[in-house]
Amino acid sequence: MAQAVIVLDPAFVVGKTDPREVGINLRGFEFSEFLESRVMKADDLNATNTADNPERVRAEDGPAATVRDGVWHVTVPPASWSVFRFGCGPTGIPAA
Repeated sequence: MAQAVIVLDPAFVVGKTDPREVGINLRGFEFSEFLESRVMKADDLNATNTADNPERVRAEDGPAATVRDGVWHVTVPPASWSVFRFGCGPTGIPAA
């Protein structure tokens, strides 16, 4: 399982060649809620936005995360760039 590092909010994850489950550990924060996920992906890895097609590559709603044993899990699509937002606050306990 790939790991993501949280620096407050949001968490950014880059998907490589296969769909990948990512675990996001929010240790050091009060138990949080999943707010949203946005993903940018395209079947054509060379796709770009142009004046004729300005929406060719754009952010869309992404997959929802679920929590198991205090760790948020989400499957990241291949060849993608994702951002995940969580509602959280500091616990006053240092992250290990």
